[in-house]
Amino acid sequence: PELAGRSYTRLGIDDYLKPGGALEGLQRAQASGKARFIGFITRGGDVQAAKTLIDTGSFNLINASVNLLNPSAGVRPYGMRFDADYGEVLGYAASRGVGAAVYSPLAGGVLTDLGVREGETHPLARALNAGNAGDEGMRRAKALSFLSHNLAPDTQEDDHSLSEAAIRFVLSLRGVTTALGGFSDARQVEDNVACSGKGPLSEQNMMRIEMAWRANFGAEG
Repeated sequence: PELAGRSYTRLGIDDYLKPGGALEGLQRAQASGKARFIGFITRGGDVQAAKTLIDTGSFNLINASVNLLNPSAGVRPYGMRFDADYGEVLGYAASRGVGAAVYSPLAGGVLTDLGVREGETHPLARALNAGNAGDEGMRRAKALSFLSHNLAPDTQEDDHSLSEAAIRFVLSLRGVTTALGGFSDARQVEDNVACSGKGPLSEQNMMRIEMAWRANFGAEG
């Protein structure tokens, strides 16, 4: 398959665990001092494989995607449908001492005030991620507009943007070591960093998010 104009190969369990496989190669890099820590990425729908690798005890870190549009790596709300099910892998990893670096906390740029309001990104940023910013991704993001005080000043009591709410949600999940947020200018770096230490979202906001999840963001059927 193609990703951003480049081809890639998705490794399976056998590719990691066979003699001379990926795990042995990573362990050699670690033993030689070329890498202090080793990890792997999970892209959803491969939960059992991810758990098998975690259970080897060899990995220090996983990369997983979790955001307000698809929280399944951290929580799986009753009745919610997922395009890619991460099977609460964050908690499983944490219980075995494996950290997690979360990628795409803003769902490819959809979970921002600008993205929801105008379907745009920062002038220096790439276009909204097609995997998240299609009609369905945008519909889901708009259903969470209430999280932004700028977009919903009459109903949102807390003074945060949609992107801040999205990052704080990710950071509040058990097992998350860090959130890998993209940025296009210095202000976005400052905004992302400022989310650290602000704590989880309010109980009221989490209740509203849970309702949106269980209703599949208001989808019919």
